[in-house]
Amino acid sequence: MKKILFFFFVLLNVFQHTAVNAQVISGGVYHSLTLCTDGRVRAVGINDNGQLGDGTATTNRTIPVQVSELFGVIALDGGGYHSIFLKNDGTVWAAGLNGNGQLGDGTTTKRNRPVQVVGLSNIIAVVGGTSHSLFLKNDGTVWAVGDNYYGQLGDGTSGASSHKTTPVQVSGLTGVVAIAAGSSSSIALKNDGTVWAWGLNDDGQLGDGTTTQRNTPVQVIGLTDIIAVAGGYIHFVFLKNDGTVWSVGFNSDGQLGDGTITSRSTPVQVSLLTDIKAISAGHFHSIFLKNDGTVWSCGWNRHGQLGDGTTTKRKKPIQVNSLNDITAIAGMGGHSLFLKNDGTVWGLGLNDYGQLGDGTITNKGTPQEMNTCITGIPKGVFGFAFNDINENCIRENESLLANRRLTINPRNIIVESSADGIWYIDSLSAGTYTITVDTTGKWRPTCDVTQTFTVTDPDGFTEAPSFGFVSTEPCSEPNVSINMPFMRPGFSNQKVYVKACNEYIATGALVGGYVDVALDDLITVNSASMSYTDMGDNTFRVDVGTLNPGQCVSFDMSTTVSTSAVLGQTLCLEALLYPVEACVLDTIPTPTPPDFTPCDLPWDKSSILVEGECVDGEIIFTITNTGDPGDGDMDCFSPVRLYIDGEYIWLDSIQLTGGETFTYTFAGDGRTWRLEVDQHPLHPGNSHPNATIELCGNPSNWTPDLVNILPQDDEDPIKDIYCGIVTGSYDPNDKTGYPLGVGEDHLIEPNRKMDYVIRFQNTGTDTAFTVKILDTLDTDLDIFSVRSGVSSHNYSFRMHGPRVLEWTFNNIKLPDSTTNEPASHGFVTFTAKQNKDLADGTEINNRVGIYFDFNDPIITNTTSHIIGRQIKTLSVEQIELNSALKDIKLYPNPNNGTFTLDFGKYLSHTKIKVLDVVGKVVYEQDIQRAQTTSINLNQAKGIYFVNIQTEQGERTTLKLVVE
Repeated sequence: MKKILFFFFVLLNVFQHTAVNAQVISGGVYHSLTLCTDGRVRAVGINDNGQLGDGTATTNRTIPVQVSELFGVIALDGGGYHSIFLKNDGTVWAAGLNGNGQLGDGTTTKRNRPVQVVGLSNIIAVVGGTSHSLFLKNDGTVWAVGDNYYGQLGDGTSGASSHKTTPVQVSGLTGVVAIAAGSSSSIALKNDGTVWAWGLNDDGQLGDGTTTQRNTPVQVIGLTDIIAVAGGYIHFVFLKNDGTVWSVGFNSDGQLGDGTITSRSTPVQVSLLTDIKAISAGHFHSIFLKNDGTVWSCGWNRHGQLGDGTTTKRKKPIQVNSLNDITAIAGMGGHSLFLKNDGTVWGLGLNDYGQLGDGTITNKGTPQEMNTCITGIPKGVFGFAFNDINENCIRENESLLANRRLTINPRNIIVESSADGIWYIDSLSAGTYTITVDTTGKWRPTCDVTQTFTVTDPDGFTEAPSFGFVSTEPCSEPNVSINMPFMRPGFSNQKVYVKACNEYIATGALVGGYVDVALDDLITVNSASMSYTDMGDNTFRVDVGTLNPGQCVSFDMSTTVSTSAVLGQTLCLEALLYPVEACVLDTIPTPTPPDFTPCDLPWDKSSILVEGECVDGEIIFTITNTGDPGDGDMDCFSPVRLYIDGEYIWLDSIQLTGGETFTYTFAGDGRTWRLEVDQHPLHPGNSHPNATIELCGNPSNWTPDLVNILPQDDEDPIKDIYCGIVTGSYDPNDKTGYPLGVGEDHLIEPNRKMDYVIRFQNTGTDTAFTVKILDTLDTDLDIFSVRSGVSSHNYSFRMHGPRVLEWTFNNIKLPDSTTNEPASHGFVTFTAKQNKDLADGTEINNRVGIYFDFNDPIITNTTSHIIGRQIKTLSVEQIELNSALKDIKLYPNPNNGTFTLDFGKYLSHTKIKVLDVVGKVVYEQDIQRAQTTSINLNQAKGIYFVNIQTEQGERTTLKLVVE
């Protein structure tokens, strides 16, 4: 008993240091839903059909309970007797009544825990009608499921046999930005400000001037410049961009707010209202939020849901008593909810089933605070991470370890030990689970990496296996990141941000740390937040001192971008964190590419450096073996690859002595050229030397933004490269994954690191005090490899739930874009490695939800990459590299080994070599003077390369295919 009490107080202490507030409110006829800032949902009220999603279907709740096994939620809505939840990975989940298939799981079975709606992805909004549900995709289409008796699914059908248990697309709708649902009607707002409706229309609620039922969308008459829509039981409400409100449909209790109780089949203006910023509708009442934070309401008031202290219905809006600083509103069957700017939730009206969440079943005529996001005594599953000094996998008064990451399956739930060394999850249903610990770094687990535990009582405490660790050697775990969100020609005070860390999994300090920052020549440093030393060549050194495990130092540089920079041009920045301990760089052999003969010799202490420049219209790539002469000579050939505009077209090989340099020179044609050379397979770390040159030569051949389609040479944690695009401005609130990938499918190689940049901007009308970003990591990325990087503002970061990454910018005070546009922007970066050896065709998708204070999230674009080893498949087209050889032709190609070279003119003293794919010369010929020459290559089928060099030193390489 003492042990359980100890655990309880440890957990309670953890909770008291974690503020959890409400951020979204909604509900159904007799239940209420609150989305909290921890990405989880609390529910309260009637639960006869399992609509609270807590695993029961008979117990009503007067105090909010947590919806079971639901994480990373960004939006929600309550239908009549069901609930719908949108997660930050674009999937939708639902619980409750399902007699007409409104949960969308392909059945008509009611569910007391959330189930996934089948066939939906990239959803950005959800709403529920009485017995149907609507979903908005990020491509502007609308999907629907459930009851369709009156055509409310909008697919062109209706009637008793037309219900759908899996989502169907609403006919003819594109460009939709918002949706709403009535009892048996549906409505959509398009990006041109028009509104479209379908379904039951007996009381004119579709607003088309008739009472004719519609099973496909019709336009609501007379509405333009609409920015928000809301649905009641048999009426709809519309907000215009001028702050006025309009309404249509059933009006028995004055819910349309026009001063009458006359139903309307075309929209009428709500009386007395201006400066409105949000609207909502209950069954027979309507609620309006003003920009000053006050709330107004009209309509049915039998249970006090209008909040004026009476039960008198109102035909014109009246102010709700005692409410201010409100940021969101929600009207349900007979009750109303309000979210304040401090994250508390208040309710009034009908409370027969406890839907106001104050612990009673008494109706309220004035607002009462709901006990919502922090409720009751903690429950759940927990365990410890500890420093197992005696290596016996038993915690015996040994110190606990923070920030140890573990994953629970099934469900891919991520947990992390707190500063107290305890990991905890408060909601797991009964069943057997496995838990696996992160083994990266210089910590060796002393227990089995994967262990099993069983939950028998979901409402009690379950102690799961703990994990011991022991240090294998003292070693730092460096990580550095760099970013420059703006690159605007001629503008000063453009920040370069750098973050240097010794990660939490380090077993030793990084002593005497410093960062070398190398900038493009077109960027000039004006000042910095930390003192620096100019090292020459536009490189600057910043001392960051000793970094203990888990410690980071961030700094920024104020710079000016030259007016010589061209819009669309790529400028690259590099940060290197020193000193480098030998234990930091891995010794895992790099696999030999399939197009090259493996090198199975020990590391020869060679180290390749590739540099590129454009000189007088010529592209010059310089390859240097920086190893010591004699002691660092290359024992094997290394492949040399050339890409033009992302296409792999040319293969060579090179073997250099220590200190030796070799140069390739090509005539610049304006396209983007990249040369890469592989290190020895046993070279320490993950270096992939390369250089890229763009805009050298004819600019009409240039395609911007191709530098980033292939990876930069920054796989090692001590190095980060960011290549940004020179722009006039950029669109806010987006996510970009690097490398961008080749072609329309964004093809990338397997087993490479991914770099992500998330940008955000406050485009609202007031200062944002808190910004939160939620990202559910794709399952094809290694969750344990995630490293959060540099950012524009200070943040806290955690991983939790089913692979949810969460950044919180507290007290960021981000001004709105109309007040201070430059300061309204922010960003954060992170990296993640792919899972090992992903198959070709594997698609990696990611997007995020960005929350500004307690507003609905902004959903970014979805980044998409596809694994494709074919990006290293040589092109079969002839590549003309040098102007002196621009007329050369090789034919036929493919051939049987006999082919002709036509030089287009007479060439003298020309050398011809044919090499196989491993760089071996299989044919040589010196041409004294000829316009054509025929060659009979007595070689096996395969790919070869024909090198041609003139007496002037000009060279080209053609690909040859022997069949």
